[in-house]
Amino acid sequence: MQGKVLIANRGEIAIRIMEACKDLGLDYVVVYTDADRDSEHVRRNRTEGPGHNAWRITSYTDPNDILAVADHTLCTAIHPGYGFFSEDYRFARRVTIRDRPLVFIGPSWEVIKKLGDKINTKRIANKLGIPTIPGTDSPIYNEMEAEEMAQHLFDVQAEQGAPPAILVKAAAGGGGMGIEEVSRIEQFRRVYRQVQHYAKRQFGDGGVLIEQLLRDFNHLEVQLLCSRHDERLHFNSRNCTIQSTGRQKRIEAAPGLDDSCFVYD
Repeated sequence: MQGKVLIANRGEIAIRIMEACKDLGLDYVVVYTDADRDSEHVRRNRTEGPGHNAWRITSYTDPNDILAVADHTLCTAIHPGYGFFSEDYRFARRVTIRDRPLVFIGPSWEVIKKLGDKINTKRIANKLGIPTIPGTDSPIYNEMEAEEMAQHLFDVQAEQGAPPAILVKAAAGGGGMGIEEVSRIEQFRRVYRQVQHYAKRQFGDGGVLIEQLLRDFNHLEVQLLCSRHDERLHFNSRNCTIQSTGRQKRIEAAPGLDDSCFVYD
C-alpha cells in the first residue's frame, strides 16, 4: 500500500495511528506543539527511520498549520484521530476540496455536516421512523418563540406528573458542549441567552434546540465503519450511560447491556 499519512493528533491516539500505518506499510508524519515536544508520539517518531518525521506546529486546531505540513511533506492523507478536527466538516471539506486534494480518513464532510447538527439529525431520524425526544424540530433564534416552546414542554410535563426539566442546547454543538438545564420558566431567558451567546462564539451559529430532559436512560451506541467502496462493518454495541455532569461520556463498556436487544443486518 502506498501513501503518506499526516497524523493530526497527539499522545495515545497518535501512537495507535502510527502503529496502524506501520502495519499497512504506510509512511507517516506526526505533529506536535512546544508543550508536547517530549511526548511519547514524538519520541517514538525520532527512532522510526526514513519515511517518518515530526513537525512542530503552533496548535492542533490550526488548519493552516496542519495543511502546510501536509503539503511540505507530500502527505496524501490526513488522519484526525478523535477530538480536534475529527468532527469539523469545514476542515474535512477543506482537506478534500483543494488544488492538491488529500484523503480525509473518516466520514465525508457531507456526512459530518449532516449528523453534526442536532436538528438535522432529528429530522433524519424522524424520516426513518425513529422516535425522538419531544422538543423543537428546527433551530430557534427568537427568544420569545423559544420561551413559548419551553413553557409548552413544562406544561406537558406537568400533565404527565413528571418533574419539570428541559435542556437548552446549541443546535450546532457536540460533545456535551453548549447544553444547559432549566427547571423553572423564570430561569429560561437567562439560560437561553447564555447558550445562544456560547453557540455563536463557539460554533458560529446561534441556533438553539429545546428538548424535554430524560433522567433515567441508557446511552447505547453501535459503531459502524463504512468504506468508499460501499463496504460496511459494525463493531457491536457499547454502553455510554455513565457520563459527567457536563454530559460527556466517562466510561464506555462493550458490548452494551444485553446484546439480545439488538438486531444486526
